[in-house]
Amino acid sequence: MPEPYDLRIDLQRRPVGVSPSLARLSWRVSAQQGYEVEVLDAPHGEVVWSSGWVPDPSCTGRVVRDLPLESSTAYWWRVRADSWSAPARFVTTGSAPSSIWAEESRWAVLTCEVRVPAGEVLAAFVEASGSSPVGSRQYVYVLRGNGVEFGRGSVRPLRDEIRYHTHDVTGVLRPGSPLVLEALCWAASDPGFATRLVVQYVDGRRFDHETPHGWRAFSGDAQRPGEDLLEGGWYRAPREHLDAGADLVAVPLVVADGGRWEPATVNVETTVRPVPLSGAGSSWSGDLGQEIVGGLRLDTVGVAGDQVRMVLGEELRDGRVLNPLRTGNVYDETWTLRDGPQRLQHWGYRGFRHLEITARARPSVSAVALAAPVVDDEAHFSCSDPALDRVWNLCRDTLRHTSLDLLQDTPVRERGPYEGDQLVTQLGLYAVSGDGFALARYSGRYLSENPTWPTEFRMLPPVLGWLDFLATGDDGWLHEAYDAWVARDPGEGLVRNPVPGQGPGIPYSDLVDWPVTNRDGFEFRDVNTVVNAFRYAELRALAAIARVLGRDPRGHLRRASQVRCAVNRDLLDPVAYRDGLGSDHHAQHATAYAVALGLAPPNRLPQLGSWLADGGMRTSIYGAQFLLEALYVCGRGDAALRLMTSPDRPGWIDVMDRLGATLTPEAWDPELKPNMTFSHPWGSSPANVIARRLVGVQVVSPGASVVRVRPQPGQLEWFEASVPTIRGPVEVSYRRGEPLRVHVPAGTTLLPTP
Repeated sequence: MPEPYDLRIDLQRRPVGVSPSLARLSWRVSAQQGYEVEVLDAPHGEVVWSSGWVPDPSCTGRVVRDLPLESSTAYWWRVRADSWSAPARFVTTGSAPSSIWAEESRWAVLTCEVRVPAGEVLAAFVEASGSSPVGSRQYVYVLRGNGVEFGRGSVRPLRDEIRYHTHDVTGVLRPGSPLVLEALCWAASDPGFATRLVVQYVDGRRFDHETPHGWRAFSGDAQRPGEDLLEGGWYRAPREHLDAGADLVAVPLVVADGGRWEPATVNVETTVRPVPLSGAGSSWSGDLGQEIVGGLRLDTVGVAGDQVRMVLGEELRDGRVLNPLRTGNVYDETWTLRDGPQRLQHWGYRGFRHLEITARARPSVSAVALAAPVVDDEAHFSCSDPALDRVWNLCRDTLRHTSLDLLQDTPVRERGPYEGDQLVTQLGLYAVSGDGFALARYSGRYLSENPTWPTEFRMLPPVLGWLDFLATGDDGWLHEAYDAWVARDPGEGLVRNPVPGQGPGIPYSDLVDWPVTNRDGFEFRDVNTVVNAFRYAELRALAAIARVLGRDPRGHLRRASQVRCAVNRDLLDPVAYRDGLGSDHHAQHATAYAVALGLAPPNRLPQLGSWLADGGMRTSIYGAQFLLEALYVCGRGDAALRLMTSPDRPGWIDVMDRLGATLTPEAWDPELKPNMTFSHPWGSSPANVIARRLVGVQVVSPGASVVRVRPQPGQLEWFEASVPTIRGPVEVSYRRGEPLRVHVPAGTTLLPTP
C-alpha cells in the first residue's frame, strides 16, 4: 500500500508556528483503517512522541494535544497507515524577543552581524515580526541575510496581537562565517521589529540570537526622502523616492517589550522576471502583459546625481500610463543614482501592469511580484469553447496575483477584506488551488473579529466557517468561533433595518450590490429580500455547525424556517421575488440571491430560472456570483454559460477585450464606477462556478470524504477538468454523447449520479 503523503499541520504544507498544546494534522493516503503519528528530533532521529495506533479511517483534521516539545524548535513528523510516510518538518511556536527601531525615524534600517558557530546544520530559521501593519495594510519589514531576501511581515493581526513569520535560512547560512542580517522597515504608527535566529545542529547543539543583542540602528529617511503617500484614502503607505547616494545615519536603537506574539501561517513570496522596454533617448515604456502586485527592481550603472523617474499604472490612456490611477493612487517616484553599478528596488507594493521610465540611459528593469503561495498544478480546466477557457484563466490569474496577507478586495485602493468578497475568493481558491486553505481560513477568522459595514456581509462568517469545514475536515475554526457567532444572532423573525440603504462606513447598511448603478433599480425597504436570504443561509450554517459540535441546532432551524416561510409567503409573487415588504419591484437581485442561498421552493425553480435567464446580466461583477449560482440551481446551466462567454457588455470577455483587463476588475465599466480598480478578485466567480456547477464537483461531507459530480455543460461539446480537494484532485472528463468519466482521490467516496 502506498505510504501517506502531503502531510500538513494546521492546513500548512510548510508548517510553522505549530502549537504543542493543540495541533491539527492532515495527510493523503490511498486507504487506511487507522494511523500512527510520530514526532522526531531529526528527519531520521529519535522519537520524541508517538500517538500509538489510532483506529480511525479519517486523515483530515486529526487533533493532537500537549506534545512534549520545545518552543522555537524544528521537529519532523511522519504518519503510518500501512507503511510510514517520509518525514516532514515543522517549527513550534516561539516567545517574543524585545522589539527595536531607529530613534525618531520613519524608515528604519536595522542591521546585525552574527557569527554562527561552525558545525553541520540540521535546521536554521529566523522568526521575525513587524508591529503595526494595520495602518499601511501591508508588511512592516523586508528581511535580508547576506544580501538574500528571506521574507516580509507581518500579516495583519486578528485582534491586538503581533504576528510573527518563520523564514527558512538553512540554504543561506555558512556556519563559521558571519551572517549579516538587515531589515528595512516602515510603519504607519507604533513601529517595532523583533527577530530571533535559531540554528540546530546535527550533534544536538543549538544556537539562538535575538533582538536587541548586537543590533544597530540607522535612519533610512535620507535614502528614502519625502513624506509623500501612495494616496487612495484607505491606508497610509509611503511613496518611495530613493536617493542611492545618501548615507545612512547611525541613530540610537530604541528597545521595547516584544508584546504578545503569535505565529503567522502565510508568508508572501516573491517572483522576479525581466521587463522588456521599448523606446529611445531618455523615455522608455514597458508592458508586463499581466497586472501584478509588487514593484520594480532597477539594475544600472549610474552617475552620481542622475535621476530615474518611474510612473506605474493599471491602464493606458492615449498611449500613456494613467497616473494617478482611477482610485487616486499615485505611482510616480524618482530614484537618484550614485556612481557605479547598483541595484535599487521598491520596498512596498503597488498594483500595476504598465510602466514609463525616464532615464539618461536604458536601465535593466525587473518586476518583483508578491503573492501568497496558493496556486499549484492540481487545478485545470479546458473545454470546447475558447471564450470560457479565457474566462477561467482570467479568474485563476486574479486569485493567483491578489492573494496576499489576507484575501483583500483589491491591493490597489482599499487593501481591505470584506465578507462578501471573501465568499467569492474563498470558493475560488478552493477551485484553483490545493494550497489556499490556510490563507482562506485566516482571512475568514480576521473578518469574524473585524466585521465590515454591510448588513448581509456580517451574516456570512458562519457560512464561511462551514465552507471551510467542508473543504478541510478541520473543525478548529468552528470550535473557536461558534459561541461568538451565536451571541451576534439578532433573534426571531425577519431582519428589519429601519434606515435601509445607508452606505459605506455605517454598520448595518444594506448593500445588495455595488456599485449602486448595478442594483437593477432595487427598492430598499426595512424588510429587504436580499438581506433575509443571507439571514437564512447564516441560520442553516449555524445549525449544521451546531450538529458537528454536539450543540442543539433546533433554535437555528426554527428561525431559519420562520425566515423561509415569511419570505416566500410575503415576498414571492407569481412573477418573482419582490425587493422587500411594500415594494412591487422585481430587481434581478431579489430572485437571484433568494434562489442561490436556498430560499426558493423547489416547485418554483423552473419558472424562476426562466425569469432570471430572460433578464440577462443585470448585476455587478460581484453580484454575478449569485446570478450564476441561481441559474445552475434552477437547472439553467445553458443560460449561465451564455453569460460567462458573452462578448457583449457587461461580461468577462468584454472587460478583457475592450478594457484590456488581465485580472478581474471591480466593476464592469468605468462608466458605472469611475474609481474602479483592475485588480478586484470579487469578480472571479466563474472560477468557482465552473468547478462547482458546470463541472459539477461539490463536496458533500467534511474533508471531501464524499463528493457529488453533476455536470451542467450547457452547449459545450466537451470539457476536461481537475478540481483540487484536500485529499487530491477530482478529475472529470465530459464528451457529449459519451459516458462521463470521473476519478476521485483515494479516501473519497463518489455519490452515484441520479
